[in-house]
Amino acid sequence: MAAVPTATIYGNPVAIMNVTVPIASQSIALALSPGNTTTYTPTNPSFTVTSNYETWSVSATDSTPGKSAKLGQMVAYNGTASTYDFTKYLGTAMTLSTSTTSGITGKTDLLSTGTTIATGDGSTSAVSAALSVPFGITQTVSYTDPVLPSGSNYQIVVTFTGSTP
Repeated sequence: MAAVPTATIYGNPVAIMNVTVPIASQSIALALSPGNTTTYTPTNPSFTVTSNYETWSVSATDSTPGKSAKLGQMVAYNGTASTYDFTKYLGTAMTLSTSTTSGITGKTDLLSTGTTIATGDGSTSAVSAALSVPFGITQTVSYTDPVLPSGSNYQIVVTFTGSTP
């Protein structure tokens, strides 16, 4: 009997999970005042999730260049020299928050490595349309936080990362 030709057919769906931050190239200026908590709740700035999975999560990480300690805390930045001063930080870590809305479970948490700030709960798919997720920022400033000289301010770089199950 002659050999019967066979074919093995295989495939793997391509995972699509995109998180974009339309304000990525912009700066958010916070009015910091000792003894107060500054809350920035934008009406427009948000991140957008597009995924071919109904369930997903987005985490936020302090990715300030050269920073290895005090993650989540704003660090002094010398705008004239374009350098960070890793000896001066605000004493309290920043808090990020998202709201729970249709298809999104929001969270409020201190910014640290890999803090999950939103999850897609499966009731609304990000496949048919990108989901816009507004986020808020809260920063407390105390009287013991160092006042910086002219030309300097406190900064933090935040990276948003999407993941799927």
